[in-house]
Amino acid sequence: MPNLKTIIITGASGFLGRHLVDQIQDSNFQVLHLSRDKKKIRLETNKIDVCSVDSHSSYQELYDFFFGINSEVVFVHLATHYAGNHSPADVNKMVVSNIEFPLKAIEALSRAKPGSLVINLSTLFQHFESHYYSPTSLYAATKEAFLRLLEYYAVFKLLKVVDITIGDTYGLNDTRRKIFPLLIESVSSGKSIALGSGLQNLSLIHVTDAARGIAEVIRDSSIDVADGIRRIQIAPSNNILVKDLVKRIEEISGKKLLCTFDPLLDRKREIYMPVTGLNQLESFAPLIDLDTGIRQLLEQKNI
Repeated sequence: MPNLKTIIITGASGFLGRHLVDQIQDSNFQVLHLSRDKKKIRLETNKIDVCSVDSHSSYQELYDFFFGINSEVVFVHLATHYAGNHSPADVNKMVVSNIEFPLKAIEALSRAKPGSLVINLSTLFQHFESHYYSPTSLYAATKEAFLRLLEYYAVFKLLKVVDITIGDTYGLNDTRRKIFPLLIESVSSGKSIALGSGLQNLSLIHVTDAARGIAEVIRDSSIDVADGIRRIQIAPSNNILVKDLVKRIEEISGKKLLCTFDPLLDRKREIYMPVTGLNQLESFAPLIDLDTGIRQLLEQKNI
């Protein structure tokens, strides 16, 4: 009997992607990773297989791949090139990763498997001061650009599209140069860290909770997208200022962080208040509170 669904994930080897695979691997799904380069990717083979195509594949190769799948397809787009303050070298990488490659893939999917479900990940950085769209960076602009392209496939009913907005993910084994792992590393090393004004708002959600929310959408067979893209937010467990997060980590660890606060380091369009007004994923609530998440990270560092 064929699988009820084939889940194709871009970015399955990334921080969020790995946790999403953990959430859905025991379901009656075939889970595949559509990678940047299938020859270089390394994954735990007992959890997920690598697609025979990758981001370098032609449209025809992608079409043939999708057409050959003998089940319902769900395409989950997590892969991205992030640059909060971009350099000229980042521009082409963001265009290719955030627009060109996924657009080629969904065009092939729409023709080979019309009516398939596409789950796209958006960021709060697309909603400066809670506007429907107001980017905080060129990265956020490329994310919105791809969402607007997806709208074509949704309103023409070529694909079903769900767009999920998540905030700042954190958790164990995070190798990204994000504020949370930098703070934990500072506790461990005792090195000083510069944090801007400290008034920046973080919409925190443990990566396990974020992955669980996405998995709920994947499993939902009653998704209604009749009016175009269904846009939802996986609500954060905490909205907290950077300076207050520092205090929480200090209180739990019992150690003083060596932090310097300099408002001149803040970005031009920094987020100082929680983003509001987004539709929430119904019946979803985070399970891992902030203090538990901090303790997990400190224990991993033997602190």
